Amino acid sequence: MIEAKEDPKAYMARVFAARLGCGICKGRVRETPTGDPFSKGPYVGRYWCTDCWTLYWDEHPDHLADDESRKYVRREATIIKLKRGSQVLFEQGDDRVFRTAKGTIVFDFRTSKELAPNEFDSARMAVLLQALKAIESAELKEPQRVAS
Repeated sequence: MIEAKEDPKAYMARVFAARLGCGICKGRVRETPTGDPFSKGPYVGRYWCTDCWTLYWDEHPDHLADDESRKYVRREATIIKLKRGSQVLFEQGDDRVFRTAKGTIVFDFRTSKELAPNEFDSARMAVLLQALKAIESAELKEPQRVAS
């Protein structure tokens, strides 16, 4: 069986379109897409990053095949929204602390299979203490005022 060779010009066009960054957030498009970039609308010649696609699917869950996909996208979109609208105060591995636009502090620590989410062994307690020190020494941005 003979494999069809891809047109090098089409491949390079996709690579350059991906290097332009996401059409929405201007973020990095991590993998070169195999399909063509948008051909119509405001994003002509551009791709979207994974995060922007996730947020789109979160707003349009009817485009997803099953409930498991919808739940996964909902969880991921929550994390993306938190990261985009927040100031990162502490980050170590998978553990992060954010200050939201409302001024609240969110602890996003990895879960442990052996411990409850709010239970800390000595290693997790050390990370928590480091996070608290980082919060104490951080230059906190003034929270945005929410119109009422």
